[in-house]
Amino acid sequence: MVRCGLCSPDREWTVAQGWRVGLLLRGDQRIRGKDGYQYEGAGKADTAKLGRLHILEVQRLIRFMPKVVIALVSGWAVGGGHSLHVICDMTIASEEHALFKQTDPDMASFDSGYGSAYLARQVGQKRAREVFFLGFDYNARDAYEMGMVNKVVPHRELEETGREWGKLINSKSPTAMRMLKFGFNLIDDGLVGQQIFAGEATRLAYGMPEAQRRAGTPSSKKGKRIFPCSPGTIDSDSGERPSSWFDHCRLPNHLDN
Repeated sequence: MVRCGLCSPDREWTVAQGWRVGLLLRGDQRIRGKDGYQYEGAGKADTAKLGRLHILEVQRLIRFMPKVVIALVSGWAVGGGHSLHVICDMTIASEEHALFKQTDPDMASFDSGYGSAYLARQVGQKRAREVFFLGFDYNARDAYEMGMVNKVVPHRELEETGREWGKLINSKSPTAMRMLKFGFNLIDDGLVGQQIFAGEATRLAYGMPEAQRRAGTPSSKKGKRIFPCSPGTIDSDSGERPSSWFDHCRLPNHLDN
């Protein structure tokens, strides 16, 4: 389990096998400085960076990583922050301080992807449109009753509750959790969701005895393997074990050209 703000710069925690749960916490608002956010003037702006929405990459990381991500809302979840809590697998909110609000239309912005469409899956079309079109404030209890928060706890218990949930998740089968998450995502993610689910299913299939036997079956042309197999299987041609999965997962010679 890892405690994080959004994600580490190198994204290592998204793939590390020892971590199966992520707790998404609020950012440090002090980074804005005493004068608030500073904006570049029109003459100084780097045109190469314009139009880049890095937050969408964060959304995709949360959605597609094979780990359960729990949002711990200790204060305002507004605009893009609101969308992040929506896309997390579960949300726990502070009873005293959590507030939810969608300000995108006020800022001439709009999240017409997960932030709105997936919210409608959680609270219904009418309530989701209310959240975006009217921009009302909702406290933790309101959000819980609407269906976009899993649990409301006293503020002092927020992070501890998140850790308890993380420990409970870590006590269960990591493969089951991975496949359940991708299974839940599949219906809303179209062919991308199907590809991710199918890819994980294929990875599991490679470990089955049937795949092991087929991987050792020579082709009719040059006696090379047709299918890759898991690490540790003896190569039928050389009699040696592959040094790694990637060394072994190579095309047969007659398919290289």
